[in-house]
Amino acid sequence: MALLQKEGKIHGVEMDLAVLAAEVQKFILDFGVVNGRFVKHIWPPRGDESAKPMAKSAVDSSLLGMAYPFKVLDPHDPLMTATTKEIMEKLYRPEGGVYRYRADVYYGGGEWILLTAWLAIHNLRLGKRDLAILMMTWIEDQADARGYLPEQVNDHVLAPAQFEPWLQKWGPVAKPLLWSHAMYLILYQSLKE
Repeated sequence: MALLQKEGKIHGVEMDLAVLAAEVQKFILDFGVVNGRFVKHIWPPRGDESAKPMAKSAVDSSLLGMAYPFKVLDPHDPLMTATTKEIMEKLYRPEGGVYRYRADVYYGGGEWILLTAWLAIHNLRLGKRDLAILMMTWIEDQADARGYLPEQVNDHVLAPAQFEPWLQKWGPVAKPLLWSHAMYLILYQSLKE
């Protein structure tokens, strides 16, 4: 947004968005890091206390957004490296997809198409093209006969007992999901560049 403001494409905003972006980055770095990596949860300020990270907070694959697309940090930054390592070790199923976080019970906690594409894009930016292609191939294998991609894949869920209650209450997992398709297309285009 700061770039759009600088180019004159955002009007009517009274503040300097580059300054706001720097303040947001400082907040994230001050309160969203434990043991050298980003965490999923930050406690909000209470009374005279400032915000603070939850010390036992788990990693969440959506933290990849710190590098892309939000550019809070460079993909090679040590915090991103440590966060990515944690995601790869705890949330990526080799030859499969990416879980959001270990305690996810949404439809049993399956592998997310959009998060797998996101991790593939991140790995591509780190120069790990073969891994990105492997992840893209897994995504393509999840498409049905019409080419539709689901929100998540439930073949290897983290919380099997939670799948049926979600299914009974809300019906099948969303398919097609625009966000899954969009992230796949971004990955596909990134691999062509």
